[in-house]
Amino acid sequence: MPDICKHTEGLKYAPNQRSDFETQFIQQLIERRHQLNLSQRYVNESIGVAEGLLAKWETGLRSPSGYLLFCWAEALQCRIKVEPNDK
Repeated sequence: MPDICKHTEGLKYAPNQRSDFETQFIQQLIERRHQLNLSQRYVNESIGVAEGLLAKWETGLRSPSGYLLFCWAEALQCRIKVEPNDK
């Protein structure tokens, strides 16, 4: 198995259980929304998703797709940047 895949070997997630990475990433988006003083309703409308969906993402009841994660970051005037691990 390539090294890049080893971190997922044997992982099993319970429904609605987030990885540490996902938890930290979502927390950064929540903090940014608070910094901008934006309501969940405003962000839902900006992204074009159903009412209440952002609340479900923020609380871990649902997870956004990659595309909607990008849209969420854009609505918060952020961008997603990929950087190599410092390992």
